[in-house]
Amino acid sequence: NNGSKISVVPELDNLKIAMDTISRFDFLLDLFHNSTCNMKILEFMGFSNVTKLPNENEKPGENSEPFDRKKLEDFNLLDRKLYEYALRITYVDCDFFLRL
Repeated sequence: NNGSKISVVPELDNLKIAMDTISRFDFLLDLFHNSTCNMKILEFMGFSNVTKLPNENEKPGENSEPFDRKKLEDFNLLDRKLYEYALRITYVDCDFFLRL
């Protein structure tokens, strides 16, 4: 990104394509939740020497630019739906890997 703002609003078709793409991933990690599960998956992937994952309590830096929360939420609606879909996959994956 060269500093320009994203101006294209994703459409429902984009969400379907993204969900299909995510469902084909071999591994999917949610780095902000369930570090025990993430460590187990990383170990399975051959990364047994990983010692620190991002802390789920760490917050990204604050943005000093004023924004319209409603506009931001509307713009990110499909991103949130995709994230929720990905979380459902990580829960299923987590259950599987913790049983190994």
